[in-house]
Order: sequence, then structure tokens, then C-alpha cells
Amino acid sequence: MWDVQKILRPGVRQTDLSGRFLRRVHELGATSNTIDPIWQIMPPTRASGPWTTHGDLAFPTPTTDRFIRDGDVIWVDSGITFEGYASDFGRTWIAGVSGPGSRPTARQAAQFDRWKSVVDAVLERSKPGATGLELVHAAVSANGGTRPWIEHFYLAHGVGTDSAEMPLIGTDLGEAFDESLVLQPGMVLVLEPVIWDEGAAGYRSEDIVAITDDGWAPLSEHPYDPFGGAS
Repeated sequence: MWDVQKILRPGVRQTDLSGRFLRRVHELGATSNTIDPIWQIMPPTRASGPWTTHGDLAFPTPTTDRFIRDGDVIWVDSGITFEGYASDFGRTWIAGVSGPGSRPTARQAAQFDRWKSVVDAVLERSKPGATGLELVHAAVSANGGTRPWIEHFYLAHGVGTDSAEMPLIGTDLGEAFDESLVLQPGMVLVLEPVIWDEGAAGYRSEDIVAITDDGWAPLSEHPYDPFGGAS
């Protein structure tokens, strides 16, 4: 992803990013690409995006040869396997004439800050014995009472031999299901809240953490550029 981000600028196609990613995946020794690389250009409003049966955002949509334009907000998602184990990657990038690292607006920076506050609230409660429902309540509370994830996704999911596996936290199976999910040492979770800001697209990233004997440990270290900070 470091190498893909280096070529992100207006005039590049989504498929150009896929080509760079898939080549580097195998040059660096990964076994395979398990989630088709997504470089989704997000519309400013739900209505200006694809229609969905659930009325929420359409994500992910297939990558095409669409050109990237100045100011495009791009939700990135992909995954690889290495020696039988899977990983998952998600970030939000902004294309700019200056290339990678184009600075976000104040409104976009506020979206990231809100996303980070949701993640921090979830991590504060991430330890053995905590339930999925506790994490859900923490995320919703940190987001002012509104669910900070997409209707057909979840707040968090496991990752191991598959890129998305149990536990699945924040699904449409309801609170009783979330309460039945109890964190244990050794679990690996992908946290992927979404902050949607109608009229200005939004922010989405994925961070991976491992549950330890007394808390959690970070496994992601890719920075949030151009928003700054590191996992």
C-alpha cells in the first residue's frame, strides 16, 4: 500500500492502482490477494451514489478504469494471505494535484477525528471478558448516539484464516447476539467504523488489534496519511 499511495494523483485510473498493488503483493512474497482491491471514489451524498436496497451507502463497488480526479475521496479496502493467514486493510485517501498526501479540509479532518474517537472508545473496553455489545454501545455513544458503521457491515470482525470471520460485532442479528460474543485472549479483531458526513462524503479505516491477557495490542502500523498519525 505504501507503493500504491505513491502513485495516487489525478489522471491515474483505479485499475492502475490495482496493477501496482497486485504486482507488489507477489513481489513481496504474499501468497495471494484475497479481497479484490477497492479504490472507491465516494460521492458527497448518498443520493449521488449508487442505489441500494437498504438505503445506506453502496460499498464496496467494483473497481473500474475510471480516472481519479483532484479532490476525490477514496475508500481503500483489500486483503492478502501469507502462509495460511489473512489480513485486511482499509484507509481513506484524498487525491490531489500534489500527489499523495494532499491535505484534507477542516471538515474532512473533523471526520477523521470523529472516527478516531470511536475507535479509542472501543479500544478502551477491549479486553478479555468484554462483550461485543459493550463495544457496540461504546462506539454508538462516542458517535453521539448514531451507529458509526454501514448498514450491511459491522463495527468489527475477526480475522485469521479468513479475512472476515467470527466474531462479527454489530451485525443485524441484534443485541442478544452481540452480547453472546465474549472477548478472549488471542482473538484478533478488525475495527472498521465509518463516519458518514452527508454533503462531504466521509471517513473509513480499518485497524487490527489482538486481544491480550489484560487488554489489546495493535497489529496495524500503516499511517492514516493524509490525515496524520499512526495506528
